[in-house]
Amino acid sequence: MRTKALALIAILLGAAAAAPACAGPAAKHSALEGAWTVIEVRPPGAAPETHPQPSLYIFTGNHYAILRVTSRQPRVALDLKSATAEQLLAVYSDDGFIANAGTYETKAGTLTTHSSVAKNPGRMKPGAFVAFRYRIDHGTLTLTETGYDDEGAIPAGVTRRLKRLE
Repeated sequence: MRTKALALIAILLGAAAAAPACAGPAAKHSALEGAWTVIEVRPPGAAPETHPQPSLYIFTGNHYAILRVTSRQPRVALDLKSATAEQLLAVYSDDGFIANAGTYETKAGTLTTHSSVAKNPGRMKPGAFVAFRYRIDHGTLTLTETGYDDEGAIPAGVTRRLKRLE
């Protein structure tokens, strides 16, 4: 399973590097660039989740990649040849795992992502985006969803705190 996860990361990073850049010259987002992992999730009106499952957010140049286990419980290893449709849905649904990569831009405290490759095909349609209010403070990146296109599977207002990986 670890080999498959590493292969997926390699594919997403390759796709992000090959994706067409945003219009205009490449912007430098030095404070944002790097690899990050989620350390806390705060849904609106709910208790924070302080031990989230594994994640990897990578920002470089104008490109990004996000891989994240979104369930509260660790993913279950499955034999893909014998797994039921229900088991596969539980493991691969957006309620269990997200993966997308593409371009991003920042402006006035807003980070907007545009997926060129994603586990959810709706995230790849022309015009699809997810917008976040963001800030970086003492090595912690805080992202709060503020808007998305009409595919919006992400509830607005969820805040994630991420730490930079070395």
